Amino acid sequence: MRSWQMGLLMRGGQKDDTQGCCEELQNVKDDCTCEAIQWTVQQQQQQSRLQGEEMERLMKKAEKLPSICDLSQTCQFSESSSN
Repeated sequence: MRSWQMGLLMRGGQKDDTQGCCEELQNVKDDCTCEAIQWTVQQQQQQSRLQGEEMERLMKKAEKLPSICDLSQTCQFSESSSN
């Protein structure tokens, strides 16, 4: 997932904003979906130096991404697992 796609996710997470994310996630093996999302979250955190509420909000949206994209995966992240 590219950082611009995660940026769209952070700005609102509307279905049309996340379409690029969903398309890219559909090309990822099912058992790697959560890892791919988590990696992207980590990259976004490092680039933007997200902390506190911003990071919590990003993590919640990242967890919802598979559902938004109609994927079979369920992902759960915690802020501590992103460090």
